Amino acid sequence: RAPRVAPLGAGAMADWLLNATETKCRAGHWDNNPQTFLSRVFFPILYTLCLLAVVFISRTAHHEALDQASYDFGWPAGARRLLRRTVSLDSFMSLPALPMRQFMQIMRRPARERMWHLDFARIVCVSCVVVEHCGGTTYSHHNVEFVLQWVLPFMYMTSGMCFMLSSSPLWFYCGRLSLYFLAGVALNWLADLHTRRDWAGDFGNTVYQMFYVVMLAALAFLTGSLRRALKWRRSNPTACANWKIGSVVLFWGGFVGLGMVTFVLGRPLISVEDGSGWGRSMHQVMNNSSVVAANTGGIVFLTALACLLKTTDAIGWVLLVAIYVPRVAMPYESVGFPHNVEIYL
Repeated sequence: RAPRVAPLGAGAMADWLLNATETKCRAGHWDNNPQTFLSRVFFPILYTLCLLAVVFISRTAHHEALDQASYDFGWPAGARRLLRRTVSLDSFMSLPALPMRQFMQIMRRPARERMWHLDFARIVCVSCVVVEHCGGTTYSHHNVEFVLQWVLPFMYMTSGMCFMLSSSPLWFYCGRLSLYFLAGVALNWLADLHTRRDWAGDFGNTVYQMFYVVMLAALAFLTGSLRRALKWRRSNPTACANWKIGSVVLFWGGFVGLGMVTFVLGRPLISVEDGSGWGRSMHQVMNNSSVVAANTGGIVFLTALACLLKTTDAIGWVLLVAIYVPRVAMPYESVGFPHNVEIYL
């Protein structure tokens, strides 16, 4: 986001809205940030509204399913209203006619084809990252072709989609990522030996781009239970959730509650000293760790709650609000790291 007010000078030209147009991306001087009183009031209210929206959508989906099932049996409207008050959805959907109909719908589904658009997105994004890591930082510093708005977001989004579509067990998925990580770090280390770089004193830049693989493994481990819940709910759209899904909701609800309380009190969950290079980026994120925990954990919590309450795919619109509205209302430096994680989720 460009600074609200910036002095005119070298690298800037007049603009009727923002007074100056920045030609290089840098830390902005925003009119609001997560530390203000307005943000501490706005953010809890926003997530409360998102929570109520999930509950409302689930109730609407429950009634629509009952109405549709009643129509299938030719019951009149009065009987449908009586059924809604007296019979649970699960007991009604267990009647013998509907399972056969559902079975026939499943049998008619075409075989899943390869999603070529995901391959295309990954190839383009990886190509841009390679250019960036080979010295083309000018493209990102000046946001050429809006690369900051789509390259990493698309990479994280496609990674999240591929993890959800994968049928591999979690241990196999993380094990495969570990092999990629070791191979990539080994090649980087050989390059450091060839150039005689002090890799022992700066091993973070030896790992470098392979930190993305570490992130993929960590997110897969943290969201493995959510993936199982989503797949189970897709296969059992009308069944009552078991205690496993309930435990996921309780865990992430407590995590979000902790982050929200510390955010309102103006305290970070984790505090690190300022530094340079990798340390500076971590400092900027950790300084806002409470809002990061509440926002990223909130995405998992709302999704798990949707699985528990048997909601519809309208939950996607609620998640879009929960992801993007805080970015507009409460910007802060280095927000791209947690924001991309939210897009992955």
